[in-house]
Amino acid sequence: AGVASADDMVGTMTRDTAAKMAFNTLKADLVEYQSNGTDITIGDTNINVGATKAESVTVKKDTATIAGTKDQEGTVQFAERHFPKLELKDATDVSDDLKHPSNKWMNNGKEIGTYAKEADITFVATKDYNGVVDAYKDLYDKNYSATGVDPKYLNGDGSWKGEIKAGDIVELYMTDNKITTAVATRYGIAKIADVSTSLTKAQKEEGATCKIKLDASSTYYLDTNIAGFDADTYVEGAYILYVAKSNKIVASELAESVTGEVTAIKGGKVSVDGTFYGVSMSDTPNIGDEGVFYLNKADHIMLFDGSLSKSDNYAYIYNVTVSDKPNADGVTVTTATVYYVTVDGTKVSAVAKTEMSKDKNTLFLDDGKDATQGPKLAVKSGEDWAVEGNFEPVLVAFTTNSDKQFVLAKEKDVLGYATTATVDKTHPVVGDKIATDDTTFVFVKDNGKGVYKTSVATGYKNVSIKEKSAYTVSNKDGKVLYCFVAADNGNVTTAADLAVLLSKTPTETKTADGDTIYTYDVVIKGETTTLSFKGTTISEAFDGKVIAYKMVNNYAELDDRADLLKSDKIDKAGSDYFTVGGTYYGTADAAVYTVTVEFKNEAQKDAYVSDPDSVNVQSVTVSEGATYDKDETVYYTVSNTNVANNVYVVEFVY
Repeated sequence: AGVASADDMVGTMTRDTAAKMAFNTLKADLVEYQSNGTDITIGDTNINVGATKAESVTVKKDTATIAGTKDQEGTVQFAERHFPKLELKDATDVSDDLKHPSNKWMNNGKEIGTYAKEADITFVATKDYNGVVDAYKDLYDKNYSATGVDPKYLNGDGSWKGEIKAGDIVELYMTDNKITTAVATRYGIAKIADVSTSLTKAQKEEGATCKIKLDASSTYYLDTNIAGFDADTYVEGAYILYVAKSNKIVASELAESVTGEVTAIKGGKVSVDGTFYGVSMSDTPNIGDEGVFYLNKADHIMLFDGSLSKSDNYAYIYNVTVSDKPNADGVTVTTATVYYVTVDGTKVSAVAKTEMSKDKNTLFLDDGKDATQGPKLAVKSGEDWAVEGNFEPVLVAFTTNSDKQFVLAKEKDVLGYATTATVDKTHPVVGDKIATDDTTFVFVKDNGKGVYKTSVATGYKNVSIKEKSAYTVSNKDGKVLYCFVAADNGNVTTAADLAVLLSKTPTETKTADGDTIYTYDVVIKGETTTLSFKGTTISEAFDGKVIAYKMVNNYAELDDRADLLKSDKIDKAGSDYFTVGGTYYGTADAAVYTVTVEFKNEAQKDAYVSDPDSVNVQSVTVSEGATYDKDETVYYTVSNTNVANNVYVVEFVY
């Protein structure tokens, strides 16, 4: 396990490190001194004379525990003196989740836990091997003569044929100098999509402090069920190597990474800023790919995330005006002004750098090349340029030159167009590309009077687009980074912020300007926090109420959009749907929470149902997930016809 430094002692340590330190303490030999010697003081100096050397404490064993065997003399460990009922069960059929040969620890007949034995040989595979026995021969045991190894496990699976992949951790256990058992650990990689402290009372009592969800699944894992968990590094957005089994992550660690640009490719390896790395992913990164490259245990690139460095210099040109006017020298000059929207929804106009066809009748964006032109802007009709009201939108990468002209740039991503895109909570496909939770949707709509308005939404689950023209910017994996939609934003799903009131009574404070601020204790997305309202309180507030709000100049305001947040009684339900008033709402992809309102007794609960404001409840807690039962109160927002995107189910306890 190594030796901890002084700095380690004052820093934060992982559960694994703390457990190893405690275990090493339990195994430490006790020592004693036959004589402590005599202290003699001369001036300010103390001298000890006659002290004997420390000797290990020994005792005749009457049970087989940590060291020694029954009826044989052995040293006494810390655990044997101070935890006399602590016992080690060493059995051939004991193993952990990954099937390591293991020891089982008992205390007073009760099982404490099962812990893997240290392997005789451990290595990280740096390349793929077809046969596990051949790998052993090549790496460690050229004289190994056995015809096979049994048992052998991959991530705890005993049906493993023995093939090794680069990045696998292989542990070999030997008997009589022969390899008898092989255990391989093959990590997957995933991003932590969410870290939540919204836990049930029982989970907290069992020692859990948070839970995490990976982007690879919808399952939440309690920190107490994650081997290798570290609260300081297992944060939202971090990538981890992991092995999951059932509701546990049985092995995990933070993935190492390098950040930079692929500058060369040779023999299946890629160079990131001058250093070559092997590749253990289906697609080899391309020259010019820039971002974060995550590594497996063999320092091979296992995953590439280009989102941190994705380009944002894209423009959706929705209109053009062209004029022929004489310049200061009296020469007639054709000037094109492009009207465009950037990826953040900002409307801009600029004079574009253009080029003319040889017959002087067609105007293009200048692509900087002699033999080709950029997108067409306008065609001359008689003496006029025909563009107003007839311009077909175009998506381009751009920059601005020293003359503040709009200039075409080389796109780093893939530009696409879908004539009739349909996107909603259950349909992430845009043309032949895939939208994600991070896709930025920019809506651009002509109101019929030549006045364009824009709006922006993030994530395919937050939009509802039906058979509209869509222009896409995608990465090389086919994931949509930006999507410009030639449509109104009236069908954009509400991205309303919702909060649960933990207390109906706010804290009242005054600002230096004399404004009254009312601050409420709330839960937002599973996290306990506060909301402050300037100059106004929440009308008809009660403990456990769900509200919709928006932030304006650092203060909250109630979001009063018509029919935004609904509250009803469930009349029928299943595992991923409920109905109210006979109307069906699916919740398979919804953010679902349980609001638990606790009362002193049933009479208080009945009074709350009749008049929530009349009762001071014991407590309000919010936890992720819920089951739907008839007659329960449910708060919900609707993202599309018959689809709910936020659900809060209220349950009563007393």
